Amino acid sequence: MSSSVDYSRRSLIAPKCSILPRPSGVGARRSEHRIIINVGGIRYETYRTTLKNIPDTRLAWLTNSRGQNSHYDPDSGEYFFDRHPGVFNMILNYYRTGKLHAPTDVCGPLFEEELAFWGLDEKQIEPCCWSNYRAHRDAQETLAEMDGGKLY
Repeated sequence: MSSSVDYSRRSLIAPKCSILPRPSGVGARRSEHRIIINVGGIRYETYRTTLKNIPDTRLAWLTNSRGQNSHYDPDSGEYFFDRHPGVFNMILNYYRTGKLHAPTDVCGPLFEEELAFWGLDEKQIEPCCWSNYRAHRDAQETLAEMDGGKLY
């Protein structure tokens, strides 16, 4: 008695892996050009060349060293940073597009802190986002004037 297998459903339950050997070196070459960065539990994958687009920043430095970096986990093959993942999404997008937009769902001081951590200059924020980003400083300056010059 032969049993029949419904191969049309196999892709739904079988793991996405191949039992066929890869051509030698292809996967290794491809992966050496990519980098995985885990920020606050969210994994981001990009090319090393993308991170080199903005030199002298924390992300650009990741492309130069692997074993010497305390954020690198050799077991997972990724870098881990316990930072705000939503803000990092905007920062990584800056490396990809060359345009730094400020998220509207986080306050200015948080974004300012993240920019400093990643080594980015706030002057690179796009004009469309500048007033929203600067609103917290303007409010602090107004409060300081009303309170006799004390900044909070």
